Amino acid sequence: MRALSLEQAWSKPKTLIVTTVIGLSWFVIAIASYSVARALFPHSLHGELIFANASLIILGYTLYLFGVPLLFDSRRELLSFWRRIGFFYFDRKSVVMFSLFVILTLIIGGASGEIQKQFGNQTLPIITSIEPPLVEELMFRGIILTLLLRTYSRWFAILWSSLLFAFIHIELGGEYMIMAFLGALMVFSVLRIQSKSIWSGAFAHFAMIKGLAGATLVSFVVLELVLLFSRFIRVVRGSGC
Repeated sequence: MRALSLEQAWSKPKTLIVTTVIGLSWFVIAIASYSVARALFPHSLHGELIFANASLIILGYTLYLFGVPLLFDSRRELLSFWRRIGFFYFDRKSVVMFSLFVILTLIIGGASGEIQKQFGNQTLPIITSIEPPLVEELMFRGIILTLLLRTYSRWFAILWSSLLFAFIHIELGGEYMIMAFLGALMVFSVLRIQSKSIWSGAFAHFAMIKGLAGATLVSFVVLELVLLFSRFIRVVRGSGC
């Protein structure tokens, strides 16, 4: 049996450590953003404070999109790095999946009344609904999942990134952590890997935050059935039946 080199032996724990540090750095960004927002608007509990906090989190995470490539192998290929993490990845499959998923969710959400119920009473700035899907999908299904897939199996990569994602919701309680874990494990990560883009998962994340959990899950199941049927048709055609 061929001996495992020191570099190969270290690669797996190294990836695990790096992705864990990136995931936990979410708390650094969140705490720093809230502290700055609180300093800017010391007498505000809502409105300006919420808007500033969400905006600063997006700004802080934007630094990741420039900083992380400098730590790895993409110093001269920033656009290539963004493509690999799914931010700038657009091919026919990813666009079709995203479009179909959005249409299905809107139709099912409208038919079930979830859209009318949840969008009828909105008091928080829209950025508070955009920030989590954008930032968290880029961090956990973009950078972290991409790095894990380089070293680990697909299922371990999904499991570990989902656990990290659940952990950052610890302040919301155990029930919310379980929901975050299951959402990442069964929906967001699957959409990311299937489409090679973060945007279908980001839309699912956004829709769930807006209270369209039922419509999102039904749409996801329908989308998976469509993909399964599409693969079946390709296999049948390929076999000449």
